Amino acid sequence: MSGSMDFDDGRSKKGYYFSKAAVAGSVVVVILMLLTVGLLVGLVGRPTCANDAAAPTTTSSPPKPTTTLPNDVTTTTGNNDVTTTTAGDNDVTTPNVDATTAPTSNDPWLNSRLPNTLLPIHYNVKIRPVLDIDVATSTYLFYGSSTVQYLCNVSTDYIIMHSHAELIYDNDIKIFDDKTGSEVTVESNTPYRPNQYMVIKTSSPCVVGDTYTMVADSFHGELGDDLTGIYRSEYDNEFGDHRVIAISQMESTGARHTFPCFDEPGFKATFNITLYHNKPDFYSIANMPPIDSQTETINSEVWSATKFDTTPIMSTYLLALVVCDFLYEHGATATGVQTRIYSRPETIKNDEGKFASEISPGVLDVLATHFNVPYPLPKSDQMAVSDFGAGAMENWGLVLYRETLLLFDANISSVHDKYSIAQVIGHELAHQWFGNLVTAAWWNEIWLNEGFASYVQYIAVEGVKPEYKPVSVISATH
Repeated sequence: MSGSMDFDDGRSKKGYYFSKAAVAGSVVVVILMLLTVGLLVGLVGRPTCANDAAAPTTTSSPPKPTTTLPNDVTTTTGNNDVTTTTAGDNDVTTPNVDATTAPTSNDPWLNSRLPNTLLPIHYNVKIRPVLDIDVATSTYLFYGSSTVQYLCNVSTDYIIMHSHAELIYDNDIKIFDDKTGSEVTVESNTPYRPNQYMVIKTSSPCVVGDTYTMVADSFHGELGDDLTGIYRSEYDNEFGDHRVIAISQMESTGARHTFPCFDEPGFKATFNITLYHNKPDFYSIANMPPIDSQTETINSEVWSATKFDTTPIMSTYLLALVVCDFLYEHGATATGVQTRIYSRPETIKNDEGKFASEISPGVLDVLATHFNVPYPLPKSDQMAVSDFGAGAMENWGLVLYRETLLLFDANISSVHDKYSIAQVIGHELAHQWFGNLVTAAWWNEIWLNEGFASYVQYIAVEGVKPEYKPVSVISATH
Protein backbone atom coordinates (compact mmCIF):
# COMPACT_ATOMS: atom_id res chain seq x y z
CA MET A 1 0.00 0.00 0.00
CA SER A 2 1.27 3.47 -0.80
CA GLY A 3 0.12 7.13 -0.29
CA SER A 4 -0.76 8.95 2.95
CA MET A 5 -3.51 8.38 5.45
CA ASP A 6 -5.64 11.23 6.87
CA PHE A 7 -7.06 10.41 10.29
CA ASP A 8 -8.81 13.81 10.75
CA ASP A 9 -12.50 13.04 11.17
CA GLY A 10 -13.50 16.71 11.14
CA ARG A 11 -14.38 16.92 14.82
CA SER A 12 -12.91 19.71 16.97
CA LYS A 13 -9.98 18.71 19.26
CA LYS A 14 -10.21 19.51 23.00
CA GLY A 15 -7.68 19.34 25.88
CA TYR A 16 -4.05 20.47 26.54
CA TYR A 17 -1.25 20.02 24.02
CA PHE A 18 2.58 20.43 24.10
CA SER A 19 4.86 21.06 21.19
CA LYS A 20 7.61 18.52 20.36
CA ALA A 21 10.29 21.09 21.15
CA ALA A 22 8.87 21.68 24.65
CA VAL A 23 8.79 17.96 25.42
CA ALA A 24 12.39 17.43 24.24
CA GLY A 25 13.64 20.37 26.29
CA SER A 26 11.96 19.05 29.44
CA VAL A 27 13.57 15.63 29.02
CA VAL A 28 17.04 17.17 28.63
CA VAL A 29 16.58 19.27 31.81
CA VAL A 30 15.53 16.20 33.84
CA ILE A 31 18.54 14.17 32.63
CA LEU A 32 20.96 16.98 33.53
CA MET A 33 19.46 17.25 37.01
CA LEU A 34 19.87 13.50 37.61
CA LEU A 35 23.50 13.57 36.45
CA THR A 36 24.28 16.51 38.73
CA VAL A 37 22.78 14.77 41.78
CA GLY A 38 24.69 11.57 41.01
CA LEU A 39 28.03 13.38 40.73
CA LEU A 40 27.47 15.25 44.01
CA VAL A 41 26.61 12.01 45.86
CA GLY A 42 29.68 10.24 44.45
CA LEU A 43 32.07 13.04 45.35
CA VAL A 44 30.71 13.59 48.85
CA GLY A 45 30.62 9.84 49.69
CA ARG A 46 34.10 8.95 48.35
CA PRO A 47 36.54 7.89 51.13
CA THR A 48 39.90 9.56 51.38
CA CYS A 49 43.14 7.77 50.53
CA ALA A 50 44.04 7.52 54.18
CA ASN A 51 41.10 5.18 54.74
CA ASP A 52 41.86 2.91 51.78
CA ALA A 53 42.67 -0.71 52.65
CA ALA A 54 46.25 -1.83 52.27
CA ALA A 55 47.04 -3.96 49.21
CA PRO A 56 47.33 -7.66 50.01
CA THR A 57 50.77 -9.22 50.08
CA THR A 58 51.68 -11.89 47.55
CA THR A 59 53.78 -15.02 47.61
CA SER A 60 55.77 -16.58 44.79
CA SER A 61 55.35 -20.18 45.91
CA PRO A 62 52.70 -22.35 47.55
CA PRO A 63 52.55 -21.62 51.30
CA LYS A 64 54.72 -23.74 53.55
CA PRO A 65 53.38 -25.55 56.62
CA THR A 66 52.34 -23.15 59.36
CA THR A 67 51.39 -25.37 62.28
CA THR A 68 52.90 -28.59 63.58
CA LEU A 69 50.45 -31.01 65.17
CA PRO A 70 50.78 -34.31 67.02
CA ASN A 71 50.59 -37.52 65.05
CA ASP A 72 47.19 -38.67 63.70
CA VAL A 73 45.57 -35.25 64.12
CA THR A 74 43.41 -33.98 61.25
CA THR A 75 42.47 -30.33 61.12
CA THR A 76 40.00 -28.50 58.92
CA THR A 77 39.04 -24.88 59.25
CA GLY A 78 36.24 -22.80 57.78
CA ASN A 79 34.99 -23.72 54.33
CA ASN A 80 37.64 -26.34 53.50
CA ASP A 81 40.32 -23.65 53.32
CA VAL A 82 42.87 -25.62 55.31
CA THR A 83 43.97 -29.18 54.60
CA THR A 84 46.14 -31.64 56.49
CA THR A 85 49.08 -33.39 54.86
CA THR A 86 51.75 -35.63 56.29
CA ALA A 87 55.46 -34.84 56.34
CA GLY A 88 57.86 -37.10 58.20
CA ASP A 89 56.45 -38.12 61.58
CA ASN A 90 54.07 -35.19 62.02
CA ASP A 91 50.85 -34.03 60.43
CA VAL A 92 51.01 -30.44 59.21
CA THR A 93 48.26 -28.09 58.13
CA THR A 94 48.77 -26.27 54.88
CA PRO A 95 46.43 -23.60 53.47
CA ASN A 96 45.10 -24.38 50.01
CA VAL A 97 46.65 -22.13 47.39
CA ASP A 98 43.30 -21.15 45.96
CA ALA A 99 41.75 -20.32 49.33
CA THR A 100 44.33 -18.29 51.20
CA THR A 101 47.07 -17.16 48.85
CA ALA A 102 47.20 -14.14 46.55
CA PRO A 103 49.73 -15.47 44.03
CA THR A 104 52.03 -13.44 41.82
CA SER A 105 51.57 -13.40 38.07
CA ASN A 106 54.58 -15.65 37.41
CA ASP A 107 53.45 -18.49 39.68
CA PRO A 108 53.43 -21.51 37.35
CA TRP A 109 50.20 -22.97 38.72
CA LEU A 110 48.24 -19.87 37.64
CA ASN A 111 48.51 -20.86 33.98
CA SER A 112 45.66 -23.08 32.83
CA ARG A 113 48.17 -24.92 30.62
CA LEU A 114 50.78 -27.20 32.14
CA PRO A 115 54.37 -25.93 32.02
CA ASN A 116 56.75 -27.88 29.79
CA THR A 117 59.26 -28.31 32.61
CA LEU A 118 58.37 -31.99 33.12
CA LEU A 119 57.43 -34.48 30.41
CA PRO A 120 55.70 -37.80 31.24
CA ILE A 121 57.28 -41.01 29.95
CA HIS A 122 55.36 -43.94 31.41
CA TYR A 123 52.42 -44.58 33.79
CA ASN A 124 51.57 -47.65 35.84
CA VAL A 125 47.93 -47.35 36.90
CA LYS A 126 45.90 -49.78 38.99
CA ILE A 127 42.17 -49.20 39.43
CA ARG A 128 39.78 -51.26 41.55
CA PRO A 129 36.12 -50.25 41.08
CA VAL A 130 33.83 -51.62 43.79
CA LEU A 131 30.50 -52.44 42.19
CA ASP A 132 28.63 -52.72 45.50
CA ILE A 133 27.52 -49.64 47.38
CA ASP A 134 29.65 -48.67 50.38
CA VAL A 135 27.35 -48.90 53.38
CA ALA A 136 29.30 -46.40 55.49
CA THR A 137 29.15 -43.62 52.88
CA SER A 138 26.10 -44.70 50.84
CA THR A 139 28.16 -44.24 47.69
CA TYR A 140 30.02 -46.36 45.18
CA LEU A 141 33.81 -46.06 45.37
CA PHE A 142 36.89 -46.94 43.39
CA TYR A 143 40.41 -47.40 44.71
CA GLY A 144 43.70 -46.99 42.93
CA SER A 145 47.43 -46.50 42.89
CA SER A 146 49.68 -45.08 40.21
CA THR A 147 53.22 -44.14 39.31
CA VAL A 148 54.43 -41.84 36.57
CA GLN A 149 57.98 -41.60 35.34
CA TYR A 150 58.82 -38.17 33.95
CA LEU A 151 61.75 -36.40 32.32
CA CYS A 152 63.14 -33.16 33.72
CA ASN A 153 62.98 -30.93 30.63
CA VAL A 154 63.61 -27.62 32.43
CA SER A 155 65.12 -27.48 35.90
CA THR A 156 62.42 -26.75 38.49
CA ASP A 157 61.57 -27.52 42.10
CA TYR A 158 57.84 -27.69 41.33
CA ILE A 159 55.95 -30.76 40.11
CA ILE A 160 52.65 -29.61 38.64
CA MET A 161 50.14 -32.12 37.34
CA HIS A 162 46.39 -32.59 37.28
CA SER A 163 44.45 -34.10 40.16
CA HIS A 164 40.76 -33.38 40.63
CA ALA A 165 39.50 -32.46 44.10
CA GLU A 166 37.33 -35.60 44.07
CA LEU A 167 40.48 -37.74 44.18
CA ILE A 168 41.44 -38.41 47.81
CA TYR A 169 44.97 -39.54 48.72
CA ASP A 170 45.32 -41.97 51.60
CA ASN A 171 49.12 -41.64 51.85
CA ASP A 172 51.79 -39.08 51.03
CA ILE A 173 52.91 -38.62 47.45
CA LYS A 174 56.57 -39.66 47.06
CA ILE A 175 59.17 -38.68 44.46
CA PHE A 176 62.20 -40.81 43.57
CA ASP A 177 65.33 -39.99 41.59
CA ASP A 178 65.61 -42.79 39.03
CA LYS A 179 69.38 -42.41 38.69
CA THR A 180 70.21 -42.83 42.37
CA GLY A 181 67.05 -44.56 43.59
CA SER A 182 66.90 -42.11 46.49
CA GLU A 183 63.74 -40.37 47.64
CA VAL A 184 63.46 -36.65 46.88
CA THR A 185 62.34 -34.56 49.84
CA VAL A 186 58.84 -33.11 49.36
CA GLU A 187 58.42 -29.80 51.20
CA SER A 188 54.71 -29.38 50.43
CA ASN A 189 51.90 -30.82 48.34
CA THR A 190 49.20 -28.25 47.75
CA PRO A 191 46.12 -28.30 45.52
CA TYR A 192 45.40 -25.37 43.23
CA ARG A 193 41.77 -26.06 42.55
CA PRO A 194 40.96 -23.40 39.91
CA ASN A 195 43.18 -25.35 37.48
CA GLN A 196 42.67 -28.76 39.11
CA TYR A 197 46.40 -28.97 39.84
CA MET A 198 48.48 -30.79 42.39
CA VAL A 199 51.47 -28.54 43.18
CA ILE A 200 54.38 -30.41 44.76
CA LYS A 201 57.35 -28.40 46.06
CA THR A 202 60.62 -30.33 46.36
CA SER A 203 63.66 -29.37 48.41
CA SER A 204 65.89 -29.11 45.33
CA PRO A 205 65.30 -28.62 41.60
CA CYS A 206 65.38 -31.54 39.20
CA VAL A 207 68.37 -32.08 36.93
CA VAL A 208 67.75 -31.52 33.22
CA GLY A 209 67.86 -34.80 31.32
CA ASP A 210 67.32 -36.97 34.40
CA THR A 211 64.18 -38.98 35.03
CA TYR A 212 62.13 -39.20 38.22
CA THR A 213 59.15 -41.25 39.38
CA MET A 214 56.15 -39.96 41.31
CA VAL A 215 54.37 -42.58 43.42
CA ALA A 216 50.77 -42.30 44.62
CA ASP A 217 50.41 -45.66 46.32
CA SER A 218 46.83 -45.29 47.59
CA PHE A 219 43.94 -43.06 46.60
CA HIS A 220 40.19 -43.38 46.16
CA GLY A 221 37.23 -41.54 44.72
CA GLU A 222 33.53 -41.87 44.07
CA LEU A 223 32.43 -44.23 41.33
CA GLY A 224 29.66 -41.84 40.38
CA ASP A 225 27.11 -41.82 37.58
CA ASP A 226 28.29 -38.51 36.17
CA LEU A 227 29.68 -40.05 32.93
CA THR A 228 33.15 -38.61 33.63
CA GLY A 229 36.43 -40.38 34.34
CA ILE A 230 35.76 -43.89 35.55
CA TYR A 231 32.06 -44.09 36.40
CA ARG A 232 29.30 -46.62 36.95
CA SER A 233 26.58 -47.64 34.55
CA GLU A 234 23.55 -49.67 35.57
CA TYR A 235 21.07 -51.86 33.75
CA ASP A 236 18.68 -54.76 34.31
CA ASN A 237 19.52 -57.88 32.36
CA GLU A 238 17.12 -60.26 30.59
CA PHE A 239 16.50 -62.15 33.83
CA GLY A 240 15.60 -59.01 35.75
CA ASP A 241 18.89 -58.91 37.65
CA HIS A 242 20.25 -55.43 38.36
CA ARG A 243 23.80 -55.01 37.08
CA VAL A 244 26.37 -52.35 37.95
CA ILE A 245 29.40 -52.03 35.67
CA ALA A 246 32.34 -49.63 35.45
CA ILE A 247 32.96 -47.58 32.29
CA SER A 248 35.22 -44.62 31.51
CA GLN A 249 35.06 -41.40 29.56
CA MET A 250 38.35 -39.50 29.71
CA GLU A 251 37.89 -36.82 27.05
CA SER A 252 38.53 -34.10 27.74
CA THR A 253 39.46 -33.96 31.45
CA GLY A 254 38.22 -37.25 32.90
CA ALA A 255 41.63 -38.81 33.50
CA ARG A 256 42.41 -36.39 36.34
CA HIS A 257 39.27 -37.64 38.11
CA THR A 258 40.73 -41.15 37.99
CA PHE A 259 44.45 -40.79 38.81
CA PRO A 260 47.07 -37.99 39.03
CA CYS A 261 48.43 -37.24 35.57
CA PHE A 262 49.63 -34.71 33.04
CA ASP A 263 46.13 -34.44 31.60
CA GLU A 264 46.66 -32.55 28.35
CA PRO A 265 46.58 -34.08 24.84
CA GLY A 266 50.14 -32.96 24.04
CA PHE A 267 51.64 -34.74 27.08
CA LYS A 268 51.78 -38.24 25.64
CA ALA A 269 53.20 -41.29 27.41
CA THR A 270 52.92 -45.06 27.51
CA PHE A 271 50.60 -46.81 29.97
CA ASN A 272 50.36 -50.10 31.79
CA ILE A 273 46.87 -50.57 33.18
CA THR A 274 45.73 -53.10 35.78
CA LEU A 275 42.00 -53.49 36.52
CA TYR A 276 40.39 -55.42 39.36
CA HIS A 277 37.04 -57.24 39.54
CA ASN A 278 35.48 -59.68 42.01
CA LYS A 279 32.09 -60.67 40.60
CA PRO A 280 31.18 -63.89 38.79
CA ASP A 281 30.90 -63.54 35.00
CA PHE A 282 32.63 -60.14 35.12
CA TYR A 283 35.95 -59.32 33.47
CA SER A 284 38.10 -56.31 32.59
CA ILE A 285 38.82 -54.65 29.24
CA ALA A 286 41.19 -51.80 28.37
CA ASN A 287 43.00 -50.31 25.37
CA MET A 288 45.43 -53.23 25.00
CA PRO A 289 45.08 -57.02 25.29
CA PRO A 290 45.51 -58.64 28.72
CA ILE A 291 48.92 -60.14 29.42
CA ASP A 292 48.52 -61.45 32.97
CA SER A 293 45.81 -62.32 35.48
CA GLN A 294 46.32 -63.00 39.17
CA THR A 295 44.23 -63.13 42.32
CA GLU A 296 44.77 -60.87 45.31
CA THR A 297 43.10 -60.84 48.70
CA ILE A 298 42.03 -57.32 49.69
CA ASN A 299 40.11 -56.73 52.91
CA SER A 300 39.39 -60.47 53.14
CA GLU A 301 37.91 -60.52 49.63
CA VAL A 302 39.44 -62.27 46.63
CA TRP A 303 39.91 -60.05 43.60
CA SER A 304 41.06 -60.86 40.07
CA ALA A 305 43.72 -58.45 38.83
CA THR A 306 44.10 -58.20 35.04
CA LYS A 307 47.22 -56.52 33.71
CA PHE A 308 47.18 -55.18 30.16
CA ASP A 309 49.98 -54.84 27.65
CA THR A 310 51.87 -51.55 27.35
CA THR A 311 50.13 -48.99 25.13
CA PRO A 312 51.81 -47.00 22.40
CA ILE A 313 52.65 -43.40 23.24
CA MET A 314 49.24 -41.79 23.67
CA SER A 315 47.25 -39.04 25.37
CA THR A 316 45.44 -39.51 28.68
CA TYR A 317 42.07 -38.67 27.12
CA LEU A 318 42.21 -41.86 24.99
CA LEU A 319 42.38 -44.30 27.91
CA ALA A 320 39.53 -46.80 28.26
CA LEU A 321 38.77 -48.76 31.44
CA VAL A 322 35.86 -51.22 31.63
CA VAL A 323 34.71 -53.86 34.12
CA CYS A 324 31.54 -55.59 32.91
CA ASP A 325 29.67 -58.82 32.16
CA PHE A 326 29.10 -58.14 28.44
CA LEU A 327 29.16 -60.66 25.62
CA TYR A 328 30.73 -59.98 22.24
CA GLU A 329 30.76 -60.70 18.51
CA HIS A 330 34.22 -61.65 17.33
CA GLY A 331 35.90 -60.48 14.13
CA ALA A 332 39.35 -59.88 12.66
CA THR A 333 40.92 -57.88 9.84
CA ALA A 334 42.87 -59.33 6.93
CA THR A 335 46.06 -58.70 8.90
CA GLY A 336 44.78 -60.38 12.08
CA VAL A 337 43.73 -57.34 14.13
CA GLN A 338 41.02 -58.37 16.63
CA THR A 339 37.69 -56.52 16.16
CA ARG A 340 35.19 -57.46 18.85
CA ILE A 341 31.79 -55.82 19.36
CA TYR A 342 30.85 -55.83 23.06
CA SER A 343 27.38 -55.16 24.42
CA ARG A 344 24.82 -56.26 27.02
CA PRO A 345 24.33 -60.05 26.83
CA GLU A 346 20.75 -59.94 25.58
CA THR A 347 21.64 -57.61 22.68
CA ILE A 348 24.43 -59.92 21.50
CA LYS A 349 22.11 -62.92 21.79
CA ASN A 350 19.65 -60.93 19.67
CA ASP A 351 22.36 -60.48 16.97
CA GLU A 352 22.31 -56.69 17.36
CA GLY A 353 26.10 -56.54 17.14
CA LYS A 354 26.40 -58.55 13.93
CA PHE A 355 26.22 -55.67 11.45
CA ALA A 356 28.96 -53.72 13.24
CA SER A 357 31.00 -56.91 13.49
CA GLU A 358 30.66 -57.56 9.76
CA ILE A 359 31.80 -54.12 8.55
CA SER A 360 34.42 -53.11 11.17
CA PRO A 361 37.28 -55.32 9.91
CA GLY A 362 36.76 -54.00 6.38
CA VAL A 363 36.70 -50.40 7.58
CA LEU A 364 40.09 -50.85 9.26
CA ASP A 365 41.53 -52.52 6.17
CA VAL A 366 40.20 -49.74 3.89
CA LEU A 367 41.65 -47.00 6.10
CA ALA A 368 45.04 -48.71 6.51
CA THR A 369 45.28 -49.01 2.73
CA HIS A 370 44.10 -45.45 2.13
CA PHE A 371 46.60 -43.95 4.60
CA ASN A 372 49.32 -46.44 3.72
CA VAL A 373 49.87 -46.76 7.48
CA PRO A 374 49.04 -50.05 9.22
CA TYR A 375 46.73 -49.98 12.22
CA PRO A 376 49.29 -49.96 15.08
CA LEU A 377 47.48 -51.90 17.84
CA PRO A 378 46.78 -55.65 18.06
CA LYS A 379 43.06 -55.05 18.63
CA SER A 380 40.33 -52.59 17.74
CA ASP A 381 37.37 -53.43 19.96
CA GLN A 382 34.11 -51.49 20.10
CA MET A 383 31.52 -51.45 22.86
CA ALA A 384 27.90 -50.29 23.14
CA VAL A 385 26.99 -48.75 26.51
CA SER A 386 23.54 -47.74 27.77
CA ASP A 387 24.86 -44.81 29.84
CA PHE A 388 27.23 -42.84 27.64
CA GLY A 389 27.13 -39.09 27.18
CA ALA A 390 29.59 -38.60 24.34
CA GLY A 391 27.69 -40.42 21.59
CA ALA A 392 30.89 -42.20 20.56
CA MET A 393 34.47 -41.94 21.78
CA GLU A 394 37.54 -43.01 19.82
CA ASN A 395 39.57 -44.55 22.69
CA TRP A 396 42.54 -46.26 21.09
CA GLY A 397 41.82 -49.97 20.87
CA LEU A 398 38.45 -49.76 22.67
CA VAL A 399 35.93 -47.37 21.11
CA LEU A 400 32.79 -46.72 23.19
CA TYR A 401 29.37 -45.88 21.73
CA ARG A 402 25.84 -45.23 22.78
CA GLU A 403 23.85 -48.35 22.02
CA THR A 404 21.80 -46.66 19.29
CA LEU A 405 24.97 -45.76 17.34
CA LEU A 406 26.46 -49.27 17.23
CA LEU A 407 23.67 -51.85 17.54
CA PHE A 408 21.25 -52.83 14.77
CA ASP A 409 18.06 -54.66 15.68
CA ALA A 410 16.57 -56.16 12.52
CA ASN A 411 13.12 -56.16 14.11
CA ILE A 412 12.90 -52.42 14.74
CA SER A 413 15.87 -50.67 13.08
CA SER A 414 15.59 -49.03 9.66
CA VAL A 415 17.79 -49.14 6.56
CA HIS A 416 18.85 -45.60 7.40
CA ASP A 417 20.01 -46.84 10.81
CA LYS A 418 22.41 -49.18 9.03
CA TYR A 419 23.87 -46.31 7.06
CA SER A 420 24.21 -44.18 10.22
CA ILE A 421 25.97 -47.00 12.09
CA ALA A 422 28.40 -47.53 9.21
CA GLN A 423 29.14 -43.81 9.05
CA VAL A 424 29.76 -43.48 12.80
CA ILE A 425 32.03 -46.53 12.80
CA GLY A 426 33.94 -45.06 9.86
CA HIS A 427 34.31 -41.78 11.74
CA GLU A 428 35.53 -43.30 15.00
CA LEU A 429 37.93 -45.73 13.37
CA ALA A 430 39.35 -42.90 11.24
CA HIS A 431 40.25 -41.25 14.56
CA GLN A 432 42.55 -44.19 15.27
CA TRP A 433 44.90 -42.45 12.84
CA PHE A 434 43.70 -38.81 13.00
CA GLY A 435 43.60 -37.97 16.68
CA ASN A 436 45.18 -41.06 18.23
CA LEU A 437 48.30 -41.76 16.18
CA VAL A 438 48.62 -38.05 15.30
CA THR A 439 47.24 -35.82 18.03
CA ALA A 440 46.56 -32.10 18.31
CA ALA A 441 48.63 -30.48 21.06
CA TRP A 442 45.65 -28.59 22.48
CA TRP A 443 41.87 -28.51 22.26
CA ASN A 444 41.75 -25.41 20.06
CA GLU A 445 43.03 -27.64 17.24
CA ILE A 446 40.44 -30.38 17.74
CA TRP A 447 38.76 -29.29 14.51
CA LEU A 448 41.66 -30.97 12.70
CA ASN A 449 40.79 -34.33 14.27
CA GLU A 450 37.09 -33.95 13.64
CA GLY A 451 37.47 -32.43 10.18
CA PHE A 452 39.62 -35.26 8.86
CA ALA A 453 37.45 -37.94 10.47
CA SER A 454 34.26 -36.35 9.14
CA TYR A 455 35.67 -36.53 5.62
CA VAL A 456 37.34 -39.93 5.83
CA GLN A 457 34.18 -41.60 7.18
CA TYR A 458 32.72 -41.40 3.65
CA ILE A 459 35.79 -43.12 2.21
CA ALA A 460 35.42 -45.86 4.83
CA VAL A 461 31.74 -46.44 4.05
CA GLU A 462 32.45 -46.40 0.31
CA GLY A 463 35.01 -49.15 0.84
CA VAL A 464 32.71 -51.53 2.72
CA LYS A 465 29.21 -50.56 1.56
CA PRO A 466 29.42 -48.91 -1.87
CA GLU A 467 25.69 -49.53 -2.36
CA TYR A 468 25.07 -46.82 0.26
CA LYS A 469 26.58 -44.30 -2.21
CA PRO A 470 28.27 -42.18 0.47
CA VAL A 471 30.01 -40.01 -2.14
CA SER A 472 26.64 -38.80 -3.39
CA VAL A 473 25.65 -38.11 0.21
CA ILE A 474 28.73 -35.97 0.84
CA SER A 475 28.10 -34.13 -2.44
CA ALA A 476 24.54 -33.38 -1.40
CA THR A 477 25.28 -32.35 2.19
CA HIS A 478 28.60 -30.47 1.98
